[in-house]
Amino acid sequence: MKTYQVNKTAKTPEMLGDWNGEVWGSVTGVTLDDFHEQSSDHHPNVQVKMTYDDAGIYIHFRVQDQYVIAKFNERQGMVCRDSCAEFFVQPVEGKGYFNFEINCGGNVLLYHTTKPRQIDEPVSNEWLDQMKIYHSLPAVIKKEIVEPTVWQIEYFVPWGLFEAYVGELSEQKPKEGKGVKWRGNFYKCADESSHPHWGMWNDVGKKLDFHQPDKFGEIVFE
Repeated sequence: MKTYQVNKTAKTPEMLGDWNGEVWGSVTGVTLDDFHEQSSDHHPNVQVKMTYDDAGIYIHFRVQDQYVIAKFNERQGMVCRDSCAEFFVQPVEGKGYFNFEINCGGNVLLYHTTKPRQIDEPVSNEWLDQMKIYHSLPAVIKKEIVEPTVWQIEYFVPWGLFEAYVGELSEQKPKEGKGVKWRGNFYKCADESSHPHWGMWNDVGKKLDFHQPDKFGEIVFE
């Protein structure tokens, strides 16, 4: 099981996709270097960085990709079929997890799941409205981009979104001088591109299913 240490930021990210800028330039990221055996021969280079402040958490994906599509442009659409970067996270043990699935066009699918493939609840528009999402490509890409393409998504999630579904974080919210551990995984997929692939930070094993919280790694807020 891999571990990612996440540090607090003194300055709020500007949500401009500035991977090497004032805020993100000093943030250490991780690389998604495991690809499921059912993937095509296209294995994009995928990096992700994460930081946090008193308002919430910030995620930044950078993908050196090819065969890029974004056909689903509505909220809670099946964006996993597009060129998509995903963050699954479990803030509190025993209270389910969230699957942040955002395609290269910035369109989001987000559920709170308490039992994988059995009981899940879409996160409400009230909370989706409080997220901020930057995307470097157009919202819709119907004709696949076959040339090598670098794209980014960057987004903010307020602490309150998590607490609306799991209750007061209390001991699971990082505080000054006190770190906490969450569990989660980062993924990259493109189910319906001409070169489908499924990349991940922590390997999910033989079963092609990202909804395996027992395979999540550790996210340690310093």
